Amino acid sequence: MAFKEYLEFGTSALLLVIAFTTAYIAYQMYRANSLRVKHDIYEKRLAVYREVMGLLNVIASGADITREALLDYRAKTHEGTFLFEQRVADYLNEIYVRGIKLWNTNARLRGQKLPVGEERDHVAAENAAQLIWLADQLPMAKKRFTKYLNIKNMA
Repeated sequence: MAFKEYLEFGTSALLLVIAFTTAYIAYQMYRANSLRVKHDIYEKRLAVYREVMGLLNVIASGADITREALLDYRAKTHEGTFLFEQRVADYLNEIYVRGIKLWNTNARLRGQKLPVGEERDHVAAENAAQLIWLADQLPMAKKRFTKYLNIKNMA
């Protein structure tokens, strides 16, 4: 009779070991999946940040931007609405809107239809305001994105 009791005890103990092992494996899989999701989000956020910095660098170095570059920026940063808080999504849009204004004022200043005078001065002032704001965003963008791209915040 003692052997049968030992066998039942051993079977019960083995079932407990299997249950705990299964639970541990499931927990580890959950943690690994959670880290993978965080990594994927980080990579997408980093891609948006790189697009912002790329556009701002082009503007700061040449004082101009092409329509195609702005459309490319818009296409590559549109997911920012889902990846960041609303204030960052608004910031991404503000960069786009001000880039459009810069492109538009540059096109008007280059055109032959804007004679020297008060209207041209107004367009030039608007152009300068957009250019200054966009160029000033190079150091500001880093500050705005640090919260989302700091590796310490991923854990």
